[in-house]
Amino acid sequence: MYGYSIVHMAIFAGSTTVVVGKFDPVVFLSAIQQYRPRLLFTVPPIVIFLTKYPKVDEYDCSSIEFILSGAAPIGRETCLEFHSKHTNVKFLSQVYGMTESGVVSHLPILNVKEPYKGVGKPMSTFEQKVVDLSIKDMIINNDMEVCVRSPILMMGYLNRPEATAETIDKEGWLHTGDIGYMDEDCRTYIVDRLKELIKVKGLQVAPAEVEDLLLSHPLIRDCAVIGIPDERMGELVRAYVVRANESLNKDDVCSFVAMKLSPYKHITGGVKFVPSIPKSPSGKILRRYLRDEITATDSTKSVTFHELHALAHSVRAFLRVRGFSPGDMACLVLSNCIEWAVFQLGAMAAGGAISGASAVFTDCEV
Repeated sequence: MYGYSIVHMAIFAGSTTVVVGKFDPVVFLSAIQQYRPRLLFTVPPIVIFLTKYPKVDEYDCSSIEFILSGAAPIGRETCLEFHSKHTNVKFLSQVYGMTESGVVSHLPILNVKEPYKGVGKPMSTFEQKVVDLSIKDMIINNDMEVCVRSPILMMGYLNRPEATAETIDKEGWLHTGDIGYMDEDCRTYIVDRLKELIKVKGLQVAPAEVEDLLLSHPLIRDCAVIGIPDERMGELVRAYVVRANESLNKDDVCSFVAMKLSPYKHITGGVKFVPSIPKSPSGKILRRYLRDEITATDSTKSVTFHELHALAHSVRAFLRVRGFSPGDMACLVLSNCIEWAVFQLGAMAAGGAISGASAVFTDCEV
């Protein structure tokens, strides 16, 4: 939806637009060098790529003057590192919105010292409030849920009245599910998704804050942070890190965070080095796949043959209600865990089969 809107904006403005069908480092950088765009609409992973990828220096990106990023927040440390490398860029700014709000609800303010901080102010057709989740009242300079209201909001989710009522209240306020705050000048700052917050002894840790700090490390190419269950602490902070080379070890990562953040934000749940971070096409980190890994590696989880038989037949009944017929095939996106066997046997009991899929599959591969 974001890209669709950008293309329409370019058509209305009569400007030249270069659209890359699929991200490829060489194709992307070559297009910048060849077509010399002044304005770049992008997402945080591309900003990180332009900051961290060593071969960027081999291409001429000096034409870029303005970068507008959306889909997820970019931290201050990442923005500062980007500006130190790309001095030709006059503005690195963030835009905010949702499909439910008509794509864009906030635009950046450029005549300020650090325009990359925050997502600016609501557009002219929007009202905004930031509310405490418990008292539902407006708060200034505190991390609370961002709500917006406008005549261009969606009418609702198709055939899902309960989901619509949960998202848009009786007064017409759309509850975004994003945690943020407003300053005295009504500029808005997005901290993280409400569902992504990590609860350590009742204290809230925003993964985006820890990720931003980690990305400022010269030997870290990319990262993701999640909470893992813990009986004593509630949750522990775990980091998944893509390192530039093998000289970086786990103790280095933990020490780097411990020197700069409060104790409850320290990486107490361990560090995992991975080749890449799972992300959606819009650039959002797919944390659920990292959590699935934890579930899949939980050796304490087991079922008896009797339980497996009962669960499989429950799946069979579910599939038949959904119209699954003998000879049909279901596509299952799931980690290597007990649930896989349950669904596989359930599909077989219904006369069909299961085909596996990965989160990194393209549309054609699916």
